[in-house]
Amino acid sequence: MLAEIKGSLKLLQLGLSEAVWQTRCVICDVPGAALCDKCSRELSYLDQLSACPLCGAPWGRGICCECNQQTLRWKGLARFPLDGCVSAVLLSPETKRIVTVFKDRGERQLSEIIAHHMANVLPPSWQAEAVLVPIPARTNAVRERGFDHISLIGAELSRITGMPLTPLLRAKPRRDQRDLDARQRLANMAGSFDLEPNGPSPYGNALKARLGIMPRIVLIDDVFTTGATLFTAGNTLRAAGAKEIYAVTFILSLIHISEPTRLRCIS
Repeated sequence: MLAEIKGSLKLLQLGLSEAVWQTRCVICDVPGAALCDKCSRELSYLDQLSACPLCGAPWGRGICCECNQQTLRWKGLARFPLDGCVSAVLLSPETKRIVTVFKDRGERQLSEIIAHHMANVLPPSWQAEAVLVPIPARTNAVRERGFDHISLIGAELSRITGMPLTPLLRAKPRRDQRDLDARQRLANMAGSFDLEPNGPSPYGNALKARLGIMPRIVLIDDVFTTGATLFTAGNTLRAAGAKEIYAVTFILSLIHISEPTRLRCIS
């Protein structure tokens, strides 16, 4: 009964909010939807047919300049830490605005839109008997925003795909890394995740013992920049016994390597 009352009050609150502040497109400001059809069609979608099947970089299907041995050595990596990664769109002023308005202005309707775009690029072969694992937000970020944005995306993605959402990780304090390069970000993220012992799991309470029998894990994040966050999360889970670890993000922000290295790779 209490749950029904809370649900009715929530619907009433949403209705009043919509009456006073009508939903408008986050990009063009046209009223009606958080992202209008026209702006949705014009986003900088990543061509999955030409993207690298491992790291998801555009035009990397044949020879990828983002996850080859030279690039990995520059980052201090022996191998690409994930079994695969896909992203829905490339970084652009429009896609950046979608994430910024969602995270920093609390436009929670965008979580469903972002999740739909991510679901569209999630390979069916990854979904069989898999669990979705959100990258946990820093405690300070959750406190400032009032919500965990990746958990909201994860809940929508779980609803769309039918894959269970399983928070297996918890974040530890770390330095803000927006001004760091790829190697510095990897160093900054080292040891920044722990297993979440109290998180709900369809595999029981003995989380560490059960990780090895999970067929596959799909990590969820909003943006892939250098991969440091996803790599560290994947390494944490793999060290605990996880076998297959993939990742899906909304935006691919392609600043993996320095421009001179990129040019040497292409040439």
